[in-house]
Amino acid sequence: MRLDLEHTKDTLHQCPRCSKYALVQRDADKFYCLWCHFNRDVSDSGGAISAVTIIAFFIFLLLVVSSASESNSPAPVQPALQEQVVFP
Repeated sequence: MRLDLEHTKDTLHQCPRCSKYALVQRDADKFYCLWCHFNRDVSDSGGAISAVTIIAFFIFLLLVVSSASESNSPAPVQPALQEQVVFP
């Protein structure tokens, strides 16, 4: 019995961790490396976390820019006190 290497290479994907062609697809959204035991779930549930992270980043950026613009405004100038020096 001869092993069909071309078929095996088509079904195994390259692992992002070890770069070997040992990554198998367990389900529609789950991958597992037979060589280094890398495991990844690529379902869409992570998309919501990414959107929240992006929104939080833009809010943080907005706060930093607004505080920087406030610090760049000139400080109010107080009149200098002039002392008169009297020499004896």
